Amino acid sequence: MRSNELDKIKYASKYNRLSNYYKKWTGESKGLDRFNTVDQKREFEKRFSVWCKSDQEAEKKYGNLLTELNQEYSANNKLAAAAELFTEAASGIELMTFANYFMPLFEKAQSKTVKPEDFEAEKQRLKSNIGGWFKNYQVNADREIAPKLLGLYLQSLPEEYKPTFLLKLVPANSYNDLNSFVNQLFEQSNFTSEEKTKALLDQLSKDNIKALENEPAFDLWHKLLSAYTTTIQEAYQRSGDRIALLNKKWMQAQRVFEKNKKFYPDANSTLRLSFGKIKGYQPKNGVQYLPFTTADGILEKAKDTTVADYKANPHLIELIRKKDFGIYGVNGKLPVAFCASNHTTGGNSGSPVLNAYGQLIGTNFDRNWDGTMSDISYDPDRVRNIVVDVRYTLFIIDKFAGASHLLKEMKLVKN
Repeated sequence: MRSNELDKIKYASKYNRLSNYYKKWTGESKGLDRFNTVDQKREFEKRFSVWCKSDQEAEKKYGNLLTELNQEYSANNKLAAAAELFTEAASGIELMTFANYFMPLFEKAQSKTVKPEDFEAEKQRLKSNIGGWFKNYQVNADREIAPKLLGLYLQSLPEEYKPTFLLKLVPANSYNDLNSFVNQLFEQSNFTSEEKTKALLDQLSKDNIKALENEPAFDLWHKLLSAYTTTIQEAYQRSGDRIALLNKKWMQAQRVFEKNKKFYPDANSTLRLSFGKIKGYQPKNGVQYLPFTTADGILEKAKDTTVADYKANPHLIELIRKKDFGIYGVNGKLPVAFCASNHTTGGNSGSPVLNAYGQLIGTNFDRNWDGTMSDISYDPDRVRNIVVDVRYTLFIIDKFAGASHLLKEMKLVKN
């Protein structure tokens, strides 16, 4: 990506997605450690256990609950690690991801109830989407990454989960050098080019999918997926179902234990509405973060040419230097972003942020690094959501992009 502009464009979205998760989990781990979350939860469980033993009815109903949860989580951890390895390593090879797109077609061919015209419709759907895939696919990059990911998968999986068919093809002493195996796979696969993939599709019909079954990448993916489904996924789902039932009971037990505590409902994956105030925070001793940032920060960061994310458009730089902010500036400064005490979670990016009068004042897009652990443990003194100020949004539309005609569709209120 650094050496080739076209590859940079192809992989920008994938790179940013991985980078976001990496930063989220790094911040989450540091936040949990900083706030002593594990010790706090252990202390709570001790108090719960003492209460349980002192109450005959509670002991009868919840006495073994924490032990059961601990046992189930211990069993689940191993399966969870195996499942993540499959998702991140085996499925992380883009050739395997693309092969998975053909699974619905394969299943339709296997089904006795699917009509030939339904098979053809799926085939045409695939054909129409192939161009979009290859638009952002660099086969040489994937070929270079694939042996490392496959080696990691085989090396890290517990013995009982390792696919036996693959162990016959790849000896244990070659996990660190799978280049020959992978090169042969890429050489023989039709899925490395748009033309060869379409030619393969042209050979397929409801009654004849031999060409797909014999496709090397599809064959490898189909076997990997089957092994994962039978040895890991089914057991992982059953364990997850048991944990879900135990957690339901655990929540019930906590409500009995702490009758006066307010328990907020889990509104994730629903239409969430969160309340808060614009507010800075103190991440550590002697450090204070103010709630607002301005365009001065864009100029400061742009000086650091070593960070690609800090690179700013020359026209934007010129507007800021001239302080050409239009009606969006405040006392000679251009507001850019602010933080607030709303509790947000993954998926809330892009949500509207409203003031007490129902007016749009910004767009939620991030959390502070310390605040990424808020799904597990919420600290009102440190957890903050980050919002792009609507004045900066309007500045970009009007002054930077010259799309002032869009403002005619809006009702702007200046307080």
